[in-house]
Amino acid sequence: MAIAWENIRPVMISLFGDLSGLQTVWIDKRRPYIDPKGQAITLLRVRSTDSIGVDDRRFEDLGFPIPDPTMEESQNGHRRASFDIRVESFRHDDDRFAYNAVSAIRTRLGWLSSLARLRAVNVALVRASQAIDLSNIITDDRVTSIATLDLTLTIGVTDTDVANPLSAIETVNAPIGTFS
Repeated sequence: MAIAWENIRPVMISLFGDLSGLQTVWIDKRRPYIDPKGQAITLLRVRSTDSIGVDDRRFEDLGFPIPDPTMEESQNGHRRASFDIRVESFRHDDDRFAYNAVSAIRTRLGWLSSLARLRAVNVALVRASQAIDLSNIITDDRVTSIATLDLTLTIGVTDTDVANPLSAIETVNAPIGTFS
């Protein structure tokens, strides 16, 4: 079942850009020129996803007469996603220190307005774990301030098999037996 990343990714870019006040991109995309004024960037990455429970399968009646295919199959479920936020900064001032930006994201992510932006694309925040400062990292012959934050998110998913409509359900497995 597919997660609607085409809807989620732009919202994440916008949200974490607003929360950090920094240029924000996906880590697997081409890195843009870092703004010389801010000299920092926020990088996003989905680390893993897994299913929560068992997906709900449904069959919707299309209202077509028999012998035409009369039903579409759909699946609905939830996925748990591990999500990384990484801030890299070449400035070490108090206002641009990477750990400061990650801490701001962690705090502001709990705002109702932030949660509403996630909810609009069927994403919920489960946990924001500890912010971690990585020190003494050298990038382009400069000491880079780097900090990370791991999030656990729940994503609602739904998918419909419109390419293969069904003609009939032959059997139903129920707790008390099989019906035909």
